[in-house]
Amino acid sequence: MPKFNRTTRRTKGHAPDKDFPLWIHGASGRWCRKVRGTRVYFGYIKDDPDGQKALAEWLRVKDDLLAGRKPRPKTDGLPLHEAVNRFLNVKAADVQSGELAQRSWNDYKLTGVHVVECFGRGRVVEDLRPEDFETLKARLAKGRNLTTLGNEIQRVRCLFKYLWDSDLISSPVKFGPGFKRPDKKSRRRLRNARQPLAFEAAEVRQLLDAATPNLKAMILLAMNCGMGNTDLAALPVTKLDLDRGWHFFGRPKTGVERRAPLWAETIAALRVVLDSRPQPRDPVDADLVFLTRHGRPYVRLQAKGDAPEGDKTTWNDAISRETGKLLRELGIHRERLNFYSLRRTFRTVADGAGDQVATIFLMGHADADSDMSATYRQYIEDARLEKVVRHVHAWLFVTVADDAVDVQHQAGERPRLHVVSAV
Repeated sequence: MPKFNRTTRRTKGHAPDKDFPLWIHGASGRWCRKVRGTRVYFGYIKDDPDGQKALAEWLRVKDDLLAGRKPRPKTDGLPLHEAVNRFLNVKAADVQSGELAQRSWNDYKLTGVHVVECFGRGRVVEDLRPEDFETLKARLAKGRNLTTLGNEIQRVRCLFKYLWDSDLISSPVKFGPGFKRPDKKSRRRLRNARQPLAFEAAEVRQLLDAATPNLKAMILLAMNCGMGNTDLAALPVTKLDLDRGWHFFGRPKTGVERRAPLWAETIAALRVVLDSRPQPRDPVDADLVFLTRHGRPYVRLQAKGDAPEGDKTTWNDAISRETGKLLRELGIHRERLNFYSLRRTFRTVADGAGDQVATIFLMGHADADSDMSATYRQYIEDARLEKVVRHVHAWLFVTVADDAVDVQHQAGERPRLHVVSAV
């Protein structure tokens, strides 16, 4: 609280207390603050001698003023930070019940952080206008491709739909015509314009020869059964049956059942990893197959910079980081080619086996709601899964004695599959 009385000298720029954010404008007798080069006034001192009303108003409009926005009129309503917290609490309950993956909740949380940072903590939800969402879309678009941007936009819309469906706001939020997912045509055009995100068989073999034991096992699992970064980081020891040569780890992202036969090379690499696995830093990670040398999961959410835990967070993906470093060392790095490209390569090659249903099952993709055949299909035979993984194995480990499928990359063209004749 400012310490002064009515006899305090009112001079230009005089502040009653060094920690008080406002100062006295002597000429007009008002509380004042200069923001972005412009003076902003917060009422007369004679009406607010201790400055508490002025302070409250400053805190209300602070985020808008500092961001260069015109503050909205003061209204009663649901503050944005409270709205986001309520939404996240509901989603946290879905995680506890098994209806939502932890990673999905983390994505919702990061989206909520973006929304609060863009609009301001104290902004009333019902005060948001289409122009506000235009600003948010421009902010979200920085550093994201069209697919990732579309996912962010969908999560934002999900947040505000929850508020309306839960009667927390008196009217639905108007996003404006532009705040929607990029259309499929735009996404297809972007995909067609860039190079194929797939490896050649020889490049995968180069990676296997140069990789550390952990990364080698991960590469083999990605090519053997289409596992991605988060699949591998969350893979439990209890979901492996190395004696029989199978894994039974459902995909966390979709909750879809998944199993796959393992190559002999994959089994051998996994045994090496399990024999030298470090002690976990956190007991909750004791069942994970893959741990970094510090005993942490390979993909985890952590605080960004000096921000306190739970404030600003970012993904720490050691799999992508190690793979990127190895690609550069081997001289086979290309734009947007990363560890996840191994999963794309698996799907591209596996389709050549001629059993799309088995390939989708191995990938852990969810069936479309309109696919009635998936509703009637009760199981997939092991022999069909074995056929697909044998086909990919033949492509990857090419020998002069066997015909194999290889992926060739030509400038400006998609990868084309063809049989490489024995010599």
